[in-house]
Amino acid sequence: MLLICCTREEAERIRTAAKRERRSISGFVMNAVMSRFSLEGRLQERREQQRGGEAAPRVLDSHKL
Repeated sequence: MLLICCTREEAERIRTAAKRERRSISGFVMNAVMSRFSLEGRLQERREQQRGGEAAPRVLDSHKL
């Protein structure tokens, strides 16, 4: 279980965005989290490549599962 604290305004923005994407709130949040992990993984890879080291292991992209 994941408990997220947010303001009423943030909660309403999340509900609105989830409804617009036709997702449940939990599905919307999970998609946002997985997208962030994917982005962070790609940024880490680039940093490693710029340093001349090996790329860090990639985080699974939920859209490709």
